[in-house]
Amino acid sequence: MQKYSKFQEAKASQITPNGWLHNFLVNEGKGMPGNLHKIGYPYDKFCWQYRTMTEGGYDAWWPYEQTAYWIDSVVRTAILTDDEELLGVVMEQIEKSLEDDGDPFIGPLEMKKQEPRNRWPHAIYFRALYALWSKTGDEKYLDRIRKHYLNDKYDYSKEGRDTVNIETMLKLAEHYEDKELYDMAINTYEKFNKIPSQTNIEFMIGDKIAHEHGVTHNEQAKLAAIMYTFTGKKEYLDACINEYEKIENYHMLPDGVHSSSEATCGNETFRTHESCDISDYTWSTGYLLEATGDGKYADRIERACFNALCGAMSPYFKQIQYLSCVNQVICARNSTHIEAWKNTARMAYQPHHYPECCVGNIGRAMPNYVMRMYQKTEDGEAVSLYGDSVYRGENISIEQSGQYPFGDSITLKITLNHKENNKLKLRIPGWSKGFIFEVNGKTMDLDECNGYITYPVSDGDILKLTFKKAFLSHHSTDGGIYYTYGPFLLSLKIDSKVEVDKEEKRQTKDFPALNIYPESEWRYAVSGYEQPTIEEKNINDNPFWDGYPFEIKIKAHKLNNWDFIRVDQSKIRYEGGEGIDQRQIDCGATTVTEDLVLTPEIPSPQFVAENLGGEEEITLVPYGCTTVRLTVFPRIIIR
Repeated sequence: MQKYSKFQEAKASQITPNGWLHNFLVNEGKGMPGNLHKIGYPYDKFCWQYRTMTEGGYDAWWPYEQTAYWIDSVVRTAILTDDEELLGVVMEQIEKSLEDDGDPFIGPLEMKKQEPRNRWPHAIYFRALYALWSKTGDEKYLDRIRKHYLNDKYDYSKEGRDTVNIETMLKLAEHYEDKELYDMAINTYEKFNKIPSQTNIEFMIGDKIAHEHGVTHNEQAKLAAIMYTFTGKKEYLDACINEYEKIENYHMLPDGVHSSSEATCGNETFRTHESCDISDYTWSTGYLLEATGDGKYADRIERACFNALCGAMSPYFKQIQYLSCVNQVICARNSTHIEAWKNTARMAYQPHHYPECCVGNIGRAMPNYVMRMYQKTEDGEAVSLYGDSVYRGENISIEQSGQYPFGDSITLKITLNHKENNKLKLRIPGWSKGFIFEVNGKTMDLDECNGYITYPVSDGDILKLTFKKAFLSHHSTDGGIYYTYGPFLLSLKIDSKVEVDKEEKRQTKDFPALNIYPESEWRYAVSGYEQPTIEEKNINDNPFWDGYPFEIKIKAHKLNNWDFIRVDQSKIRYEGGEGIDQRQIDCGATTVTEDLVLTPEIPSPQFVAENLGGEEEITLVPYGCTTVRLTVFPRIIIR
């Protein structure tokens, strides 16, 4: 079956992360993502093993969506770290779900009904089964999915998220050279495109800006890139590229993930994103990387993982936020500032949240990064994302070292099995302000094209790439200033006070719910013209969690009278907001009844000018090392 993409995905069996990447995934498995079954519903139900919904919990599609996220995250984390114990947490329910009882349908039989989103959980769950095949080569996983689809009479086109199943349908059609499955996927997408939506081709190719649930938008929009890969229809790819440029221009936040609370809603500093979207944005952008071979999509995956992902979780993956913000100088149960959800603890760091999707989904993000590090190309391989690792291709093996992104250089040792198909593409990160490329100690001058340099490698070559980080200031859309250093977004270093939130029911001794408060000054304004003093530190095994890999000192001015916003909870009107019902409360969800203490928005230039205090030296650290943080500073306008 012909493919039209520039890159082809590697198998899980070909990639082994090392160094801090490996440690990150190991800690993810030991942390909250690997222990959700001990923390609360629906993960304690192992619901995919049952044939009826009520055995797995409530009669609804959403527990199967949430547990499918979790199973996929556990599977990918386990197979990338060869952790059989972690894999064992989910394998019993996987194996039971695949048992042959005469009906090839996988999952609870109630989901056979033609009702919206009854097949959306399958689109997620089958990613875990595909990943198991990608690691083990065991055909039973693909064979069972194939039988499920070919015997299913469901119309996948009627509800957008159900349509996402064409992602796996097409992979199986390619693997088995199955025209029936191929036609099913193509026909489903063509029917889907005739239904008005914010992710059909007509909308995406146009100028209208999407305001849609973030996960829904990512999952459906990226289908156009997949369709191009299998059909060669350029209008599909053009539409997908255009849609993701609109996301970048109108909804992207400084930490690398678009706003989504829960719909995409602009890029002002106070906007938030769900942790679900960190995983879904990186997953979906990966298909654009493969379809186009354009390094800018790898840049975007990297930016999201090194910043948004690490900033949304606490050290060692003990807790996560449901909603995360670049400015959050308080992270407590009563600090959610998004209007519809001020009665929820969505911005606190907890091991569990309502809705339960983000806690299951967040563990997919870093495996997304690792699985997109290497790709096959027409005449060789591409290294799109960097980090200590080993890649074992059919023709080439690559051992990568250098502690990227914390070190300035990466080294790649090449073992080549054949002389043909030996061209290696190496991404030049968009943040780099220059690079040096060396082969066996000799500097080579190569032109960059589409974000990559290309070199015909020989057996035994040792390649070295050195990148130049720069300290840069950027303007936010609402008048603030924020800083980057290479791939890192920077935040103010704030001392914090951490308290266990005893109001939350879904927590354990090992994974407590936290309220985090600032204990040092955070009220500062900057001009954007500061000269930094950069102090690089020794890189340890867990650079996002154990200390700071570097600290950057700049001058700033204290900003007087800029303080928390305090809101009387009784005066808030909720119109169509959270809607936590008794069933959710029975599952462990809690509502916030106390008054609110909120992070303030960026003040006006006039306020800054009238309240400017004395100059002090402040310290900036990587955003991914922070919980309470100030990232976008009020701006001092110099006249």
